[in-house]
Amino acid sequence: MRRLLVVSLLLVLGACALFEPSERRFVVFFKPWSAELNEDAKGVVAAAAEWASRHSRKPVSIAAYADPEGTKEANAELTRARAEGVFEVLVRSGVPAGRISRREVGSVNYQIDSQESRRVVITVGP
Repeated sequence: MRRLLVVSLLLVLGACALFEPSERRFVVFFKPWSAELNEDAKGVVAAAAEWASRHSRKPVSIAAYADPEGTKEANAELTRARAEGVFEVLVRSGVPAGRISRREVGSVNYQIDSQESRRVVITVGP
């Protein structure tokens, strides 16, 4: 009985290892009015690039945001710069440029902290 339980448990654990999520998201946060990637942000982009290289058949998308402070034009430029910076690091890390789509969302309201809006979301998959 014990042997059957151990074998069943091993089969279940092995099956779980075979299934990965169909998509994975990585969030890069920025300081106010900045498109500069700090060391934490570079680490997030590197992790996204590594995941993308392991899942080379899945698309990669970038969605860039800004907080609602400032003019529409300034936020549009900031959003574009954030998306471009993340895009460039992904490409330098080996993700083919043609595999990456970009969406510049612009300014959005936040729930608790303005940092929620100062972000780029990288999605690999589905």
